[in-house]
Amino acid sequence: MKLILTFATVLGFGSAAWGNTNALKNPVNSLPEAGTFEVVNKWSPKADYFWCAASQAALARGASHRDRLYVSAGMGPSRTVSGAQAVAFTFRPGQELLARASNGSDLSRVGSNMSVQQGKRRCVRELDG
Repeated sequence: MKLILTFATVLGFGSAAWGNTNALKNPVNSLPEAGTFEVVNKWSPKADYFWCAASQAALARGASHRDRLYVSAGMGPSRTVSGAQAVAFTFRPGQELLARASNGSDLSRVGSNMSVQQGKRRCVRELDG
C-alpha cells in the first residue's frame, strides 16, 4: 500500500489529499524587528512544527536556504495573540544574539539555531483524513 501511495504521489494523483500539514498547524505573525516573526502555538508544541513554519516564513520574507534561523525569544507569551504561547525567530540576528548562539532545536533556549534548509527538512507530508 505504501508503494502505491508513493507511486501515486510521484505521478501527481491524489495531490489534494496530501499537504504540508505541520506548517499549517501554528500561525506565523510578523514582529517589528527586521527579519523577526513569531510562530504561535495553536495546535502542537512539537519542535518540528515550529521550525518548519519558521523556515517557510523566513523564505517568504526574503531569507535564503543557507541563512540561519535563530530563536530570539524562547517559548513564552505571544506578542501578537493574547493568551497564546509562541516562539520568536529571526534570520537577521544582532551581535547579542550571535554571542548566545548554539546549534540545536531547543525552542526554550534563546540562540538555538539551524539553517533555513534544516528547518525546511522538518516539514513532513502527511496523509490528510
